[in-house]
Amino acid sequence: MPRTARIVIPNYPHHILHRGIKGFAVFARADYCRAYLEQLSYLKRDLHIRVYAWCLMPDHVRLIVDPGEDADQMGVLMKHLAGRHSQLLNGLSGRRGKVWEGRFRSTPIQPDRYMLACMRYVETSPVRAGMVSSAEQYQWSSVRERREEEAASLLDLDEHYLSCAERADTRYTRYARWLSVPGTDAENLFLGWSVRSGTPCGSSAFIRAIESEYGVRFPRKMYTRCHPHRSGILL
Repeated sequence: MPRTARIVIPNYPHHILHRGIKGFAVFARADYCRAYLEQLSYLKRDLHIRVYAWCLMPDHVRLIVDPGEDADQMGVLMKHLAGRHSQLLNGLSGRRGKVWEGRFRSTPIQPDRYMLACMRYVETSPVRAGMVSSAEQYQWSSVRERREEEAASLLDLDEHYLSCAERADTRYTRYARWLSVPGTDAENLFLGWSVRSGTPCGSSAFIRAIESEYGVRFPRKMYTRCHPHRSGILL
């Protein structure tokens, strides 16, 4: 089956998923995690990219980034992150060869309630995996930096997060309550499927607009099956 063309839209948030090769834990150690985040912090400043959320899981990374005016910068970001992390892991482990799956997956996000839902999906990955009981307990995600946003160096604050409250402490308290409410099974299925398939994370109208603009066609059968439009919870 041919791969779906990757659509990257300037000045839009995108959900990114990049997995390590099967059986290789790309974030098995704290120093692996710190090194990746240091590179992400450096590259985001150098490439003028905004980073709205991240989570480093043992065998994969999830990011929400906005490439800014130049859509190609997202590919540049992921190429450099993967290359530098591969060199680090191979050097420390004494192995040679691939570390990552060859192609990262990504999808543009409709910047409204879908954005907030996707932020929660990314930051609660360790909870869904049974690694922790709350997102705040996990060290290698954007949640802790979001809590201390005045000292944040990597995290950029999305306008929908900022709209939670004017005061930083109130804003985080409200967002933390949001994180503590699990997404529905339908919502999580949709958010996971959208990034794996490359189908835009948004309403049918959002998808139609992208299809018209970029001359592409996204699958509708799975969208109809996965989209939680009848759940009445979030989307």
